[in-house]
Amino acid sequence: MSRAQVVRPAGAGHETLYVLLAAVLIVVLAASVVAVRGEREDEQAIAAHQLDARRDLNAAEQGIHTDLWVAVEEIRALREDNGVAPDAQALADEGLPPFVSDASSQSRGSHQ
Repeated sequence: MSRAQVVRPAGAGHETLYVLLAAVLIVVLAASVVAVRGEREDEQAIAAHQLDARRDLNAAEQGIHTDLWVAVEEIRALREDNGVAPDAQALADEGLPPFVSDASSQSRGSHQ
């Protein structure tokens, strides 16, 4: 008597299920790591006396702000040479904007 053995074809159903479960597990694990260790960018409140030079100043004020930043190094050098901080007239004599009256200061609305 011969026995017939039935061999079922290899199905991909279980393999597909295991691969999908592994992928979901990896995504959940990655999402939890990002949620726990991710950096938060909370918006910081700016006090009433603080300004953002890029947003809160008009064009003339931004120009004066830039001039002052440029003049800072020269003012420091003059203070080191003389031992005292120079006054506004000395800075105007040196030709440092915004202390000198020139075309750019006139276009911004001359200030004294």
